[in-house]
Parts: sequence; C-alpha cells; structure tokens
Amino acid sequence: MQPYAPPSAPLSVQATGGVGQATVSWQAPSSDGGSGIGGYAVTPIQDGVPLAPVPTAGAGTSTVITNLTGHSYTFTVRAVTGGGAGPPSQPSNVVMVKSVPRAPAGVTAKGGDAQALVSWTAPADDGGLPITGYDVAVTGNGVPWTVHVYGSMSTVVRGLTNFSLYTFNVSAVNAAGVGPPAASNQVMPQLTVVGGNYRRVPVASRILDTRLSGNRMGPGTTLNLPVLGRGGIPGAGVSAVVLNVTATGGTRDGYLSIYPSFGVQSTASTLNWRTGQTVANLTVVQVSRSGSVTIFNAAGWVDTVVDIDGYFGTPLNSTSDDGLFQAEILPQRLLDTRSTPSAWSPDAHLLKVQIPTSIYGGTTIAAVLNLAATGASAPTYLTAWPDGETMPGTSNLNLAPGRTVANRGIVPVGQDGMVDVYTAAGRVDVIADLNGWFVKGSGAGTRYTAIFPRRIFDSRTDGGQLTPDVVLAVPVPPPATAIVLNVTVTNPSAPSYLTVFPDPGPGTSPPVETSDINYTAGQTVANLVVVGVGYSGLVDLYNVVGSADVVIDVVGYFGPVYMGVPATPPPPTYRPRR
Repeated sequence: MQPYAPPSAPLSVQATGGVGQATVSWQAPSSDGGSGIGGYAVTPIQDGVPLAPVPTAGAGTSTVITNLTGHSYTFTVRAVTGGGAGPPSQPSNVVMVKSVPRAPAGVTAKGGDAQALVSWTAPADDGGLPITGYDVAVTGNGVPWTVHVYGSMSTVVRGLTNFSLYTFNVSAVNAAGVGPPAASNQVMPQLTVVGGNYRRVPVASRILDTRLSGNRMGPGTTLNLPVLGRGGIPGAGVSAVVLNVTATGGTRDGYLSIYPSFGVQSTASTLNWRTGQTVANLTVVQVSRSGSVTIFNAAGWVDTVVDIDGYFGTPLNSTSDDGLFQAEILPQRLLDTRSTPSAWSPDAHLLKVQIPTSIYGGTTIAAVLNLAATGASAPTYLTAWPDGETMPGTSNLNLAPGRTVANRGIVPVGQDGMVDVYTAAGRVDVIADLNGWFVKGSGAGTRYTAIFPRRIFDSRTDGGQLTPDVVLAVPVPPPATAIVLNVTVTNPSAPSYLTVFPDPGPGTSPPVETSDINYTAGQTVANLVVVGVGYSGLVDLYNVVGSADVVIDVVGYFGPVYMGVPATPPPPTYRPRR
C-alpha cells in the first residue's frame, strides 16, 4: 500500500486576543496528503517563546486557546493526518491577551489588639491591565469576610476577636477580574504590652498558698489571682510579673496553666506533675487590665503556691535603675558541687554563686540562672536570693531523693556580684548555669514584651520525637533578640537531659555541658527557658540520650522597646546534628 504523505501547512492563520484567552482561526492546508485531516496542533508563542502545543480534534479550522496570561502572543498551526503532522504555518498576527493579575507577593500579618496589620507587595504580573485594588479575605473564628483595599498595599483589619487565630488571603484585582490569592502567616490578635524593663521586688514573697487557706484547686477549675499591689508589685505600670509557681499534693497526674485574666483559656501549659509530687516552675505572665493572672488546673485536686520574684514595667515608667536584658552567647556553667564540694558552707546548707566579673562590673542587677539539684539524701527545697540580704520565705525548686530537678530563676544579684543558694534539709548537689542577665537601664540591652501564652510545637503531632542525631531549630521572628519559652519534655525513653541554646552556626556541635530540663524514662517535666537568638535567627533544642517528645509554648520576647508582638514565625524544624 502506498503510504500517506504528510499534509501541507495551514494557511492564513488569524488570532483575536481576549481576557485570558485567544481565538485562533485558519484555512485548511492545500493538501491533506491523501488521508483527510484528523485534527490540528496549535502552538502559542508567548513573547517569542513557544509553549506546549494545544491539540484540536476533527477538521474544524478555529479554536479558543485558554489559560493565557497578560502577554503578547502569536500562533502557528500544524495539520495532523494519517501521514503524520505537517509543517507549521506561518505565525499569526500578534495579539495582546489580558488576564487577571498573579498573586501578590510577601503577604504578612501582624496582630494587635482586636486587629491585624496586613501588608503585601504588588504581583509580578498585572495581567496586562492596571491593578485597581486588592481583596483581603479574612478567615478564622466564624464567618469569613472580605475587605476591599484601594490605592494601598497594606490595611488594618479591625473587628477581630482577641486570642483567636486568623489568616488573610490577598488577591489583586484588575478589569479582567480577581486574581489568585496569596496567604499570610497565621496571627493571634491580642492586647500588646510592649517594652518593659525588669524590676526586682524588695524581697521575694508568697502571695498564694492554698495549703493555708484549705482552698485546694479542683479538676477543671480556674483561679483569678490579683497580683498588682501585692508582694512588692506596684498597683499600676506593670506589664508582666515573674512568678514561681508550685503544685503539691496532686491527687492524680495533671498540669497547671497560668495566663493573663482575659476571659480566654490558654492552650499552653506551665508545669506538670505526677500524683503526689511537688513541682515548681518559673513563669513570666502578662498582667490583664484587671491586674490579675489566671491559674487553670487540668485534673485532680492540687494545692498551689505562688511566689512573687519580680516584674516588668512599661516604657513610660522605666528608669535607668531598671533592668535591660542581655542574653548569654551560650549557656555558661557557674557552679557544680559534684566537682567542687568545697563550695558548700561548713553546715552544707549554703552556697554562694559568683557572677563572672566580666558580666557583673557593678551594673548587673539580676541574673537568669538555671538551678538544678540532684542526689538529695532527704526531701528538700532550694531558695536563691541576692547575697548580703535576708533570705526570703520562698522557694525556687523542690526535690525528693532519687530525682534531678531544674528550675529557672531570675535572681537579683548582691552588691558583691553574688547569689546565695540555701538547701533546707539533708545533703544535695546543686548546679547553676547562667543564661543571661539584667543590667541597669542606662546600659545596652533589651526590654520584655509579654504575650498570651501560645503553643507553637508539639512533637507528638508535629514531627516525631527528638533524638541525639538531630537538633530542633526554632525560628524567632525579628526584631526579637531573645525568646521566653515554656518547654515540656514527655515520654522520654531513657534518663537524659535537654539543652536549649542560641544556634551557634554551621559546623558547631550542641553545648552538652549545660542543661535546661532533666528527666528519667516516662517523666513529663517542664521548665521556663530564657534564651538569646543565635545564627540565622534560630534557637536550638537538643536531647542528649534516647528519644523524647517536646512541647514548646511561647511566653514572651525580648527586643526593642516598641517591638510589639512579632509576626508568627515558620514552625520549628529538625536538622541533623552538626
């Protein structure tokens, strides 16, 4: 049988531009090669660059080419027969296709008090038509709605509900219609308390002890605790309070959550305990307009003890005698009685911790210490206070034999640069690590911005347990220079410890010489962490032995005085240990 010849090229190709499409027509080729026309292949040429051919079926000599964007186009057509595809036609006339704009770039949102600032940059392609405005679609906490914006690439979206999560999808608009959206980061609007300096109280004092009142907290109950005007805290001008919270005598495993009294329950936790344990944890809590903080008890009956250790003011009342925060580059071990037993006083109950002279220099007013105790011969507790002053009637951590317990402390420093540590009973080893310090406000440093506690990571649902071959990297949004986290370890497979530190940069191993949380297999333990921001804006977490789940709640940030609440950063990620 004689094979069919390919068809000749189609003739007189014409194009008419539209919105997002073009109509292309042509004349059939003068020769079909003897087999009849089975279809055509139309090739769009965008700004001189050929795109993928669009096939048509049958002998029809026109088609509509869709999914075009705002560019100039020509078109060539090839006939397809039993003899194959013929040569392409001559290009059509040039047409301009109009389209909706592409998605805007760089959409960001920053929460405020019942509002959010949403900003973006123009899309890379306006679709060939002037952009006439933007649509901002609001999603979260109820029925979504859209805000129309004209003549600007930012807007303040008002009428939001504080402590609810929102996302904003921004679309550009031109005469062709509404383009595809680009989503912002997720934000939680809330009252912003900015830039307070640290202030010590004359003496740390106890403002709640339900053992004395007989008012134990029951399961699922809350307690609104007034803090302003108590324990050395003034009645006004306070953005956040430093509290050491202790739970004791719990009738079942449980946890406490401490947060501002805004009428909304936080999803974050502050401390965890097993039945019958006594557990303490430091927290720094934003103060509500009512001057209170709220304590929530999740399960069982438990006694609660709250000590006032200090507070943060506001930008309007901060003075040069108040404290600005400076973060340690990496945690520094100041004391370990396991290797220096001579540090004890003759009665083995008192220690003096010397803040390094390179840090003290006469201007440091408080140190951020991680105090750990281990090897106790009897149930005991530790109290830390400035050297040269009277010991307060408060405690920093509680310890039973066979346990290793750590707790953060923001401890005022004596005039000689020392902090005293007292142990109440028996023999015990004490470890003190330095994480940062507060200097008088005339020096360099940063102020504290308190936020409503928010959970940002839970390895039980967000990526699996932390093991020694990986580091968990937590992005910290600028302009924050340090972050305050409540970190909880749960389900550990072996006795170990967790260390939290500023990312040291490429090629540097985790600093395993210091610790933040100590635990045995199966324990759930929390500790407050105050840590500076490291390389590439990261803070790292490292588990030394075995595997463990990690839960991270954000409590606040240190940064410039008018920093406000930073934008929500990307989620933490695992990376191989260097």
